[in-house]
Amino acid sequence: MRKYHFDAMRPGGFMNWPGQIVESPARIGVIVRVMFRAWFGSWPEKCWHKDGFMAEAWDRRGNRVEVMQINHGRRSKA
Repeated sequence: MRKYHFDAMRPGGFMNWPGQIVESPARIGVIVRVMFRAWFGSWPEKCWHKDGFMAEAWDRRGNRVEVMQINHGRRSKA
């Protein structure tokens, strides 16, 4: 399971400051698109991602979602 921190924003500023954490087995490129749709009700027009690090999705109205993968912290032993 991967952990992601995301921020959603409109041209006026952040909508969920200080951000939220979600867990998912999906890769970051999928997560950024799904989170964008969840917050703004439509799919993003553009996006980019670097697997394992961060991603961004936006539309021409100025809506934007930024996602960062959390790669540090304590790991449990299974």
